[in-house]
Amino acid sequence: MNKDSPVPLYYQIKESIQEALDEGIFKVGESIPSEMELCSIFEVSRPTVRQAISELVSDGALRKEKGKGTFVANKKFNYGSMQDIVTYYDKLIQRGYDPQTDILEKNLIKASKKLSEKLQLKLHEEVIKIKRLRKIDQEPIVIITNHIPYKLCPKLMEIDLKDKSLYRVIAENCGYKLQRSEVVFYPGLADKIEAELLHQQKGDPLQVINTVSIAQDGVLFDYFESKFRGNYGKIYSIVEN
Repeated sequence: MNKDSPVPLYYQIKESIQEALDEGIFKVGESIPSEMELCSIFEVSRPTVRQAISELVSDGALRKEKGKGTFVANKKFNYGSMQDIVTYYDKLIQRGYDPQTDILEKNLIKASKKLSEKLQLKLHEEVIKIKRLRKIDQEPIVIITNHIPYKLCPKLMEIDLKDKSLYRVIAENCGYKLQRSEVVFYPGLADKIEAELLHQQKGDPLQVINTVSIAQDGVLFDYFESKFRGNYGKIYSIVEN
């Protein structure tokens, strides 16, 4: 600890504990020293230690169990690359996972101004809205809300989409195959409903991805929003020059 450093003490403690986690000094599932023990180790006050621990819990590196202590959390789940997000179900299968799906909503809506712009539709045209919760080992990881122009794939309303690849269903039944995507990525915060679905607290971080999916001949066949648990996994991007 460098108490003369402009770097706050709690942040120095946080970095020190994170380094110990990265080096495997504390294993997944093991408890770390108590707050009082950390106060003694770092020679700081309890509020300082508590702030460092709180941030590591928010980051997903540690987890608290009431009355038991603070433990090393599981390593963050690798959601995959930005390029994988569009065909996420198929990519999970390829990586050996058995994803589960809850269909939260599936109905016809009228295109709002935002949807009409995103999908190049007339205002109030019919759109199929599909909202799903994806899970891995029954642990919720992402809420996905798709918007598909009804005129492009009316059969979707009749098909059970539970534990199926939506884009495979669209390709096989409606003839539209993904050619390219336009993706926007930004951070968000979970509202009350999202927090309940994703086993989080209201205000916890989300990784939000908005995507327009484009088929052959430039047909815009889907606009969807993915909301991933921000403290559970990571998303990476591949950049080629």
